Amino acid sequence: LAFVLHHADIQVLLTADKLLHNDYLERMETCIPQLLEQSRGAGTSTPLLLREFPFLRQIYVWGDSSRPWSRGQQHLWDAADALDEDYLRAVENCVCPADLLTIVYSSGSTADPKGAMHTQGSVIRHSYNLNHRRELQSGDRIFSPMPFFWVGGLVFTLHCAMHKGCTLLCEEVFNPEKTLQLLESERAT
Repeated sequence: LAFVLHHADIQVLLTADKLLHNDYLERMETCIPQLLEQSRGAGTSTPLLLREFPFLRQIYVWGDSSRPWSRGQQHLWDAADALDEDYLRAVENCVCPADLLTIVYSSGSTADPKGAMHTQGSVIRHSYNLNHRRELQSGDRIFSPMPFFWVGGLVFTLHCAMHKGCTLLCEEVFNPEKTLQLLESERAT
């Protein structure tokens, strides 16, 4: 984590609090001990000030954001409610196809982290083109067992669903019996 934060100049980090037996907030405190010194009163938007990670300003948590250095997802929803269409259009006009959209990290065959950079244009075009092969419709409810930190999950499911306005069904852990129940109860198409 520290390697990625150092080399990607991440400003805003979105994370889950836990998954399976992994406590991601505890891992962040291990990688970034300065977080333990951060105290930002409830409701404040004071940015993080970390010497070793000078670009990192906010950490938002899906789940329990019990740490004083993090913000819960409700802070994002509240901030989004304050934005109007003109502001969003102005932000959108600042983005061009050559701008970086994401860096997907892989350990490859040597276990050293490698960041594959993907631009706005390449991801949006590729996912748009993939939709022509799948013929998704806005009313579709598609299931994906693929994680979004992997290109297949990010491009083939998440972005494809966003292009069409589909519902994307996901689960934290693949379990054949529970997955079949999810597909039936959510009426996956």
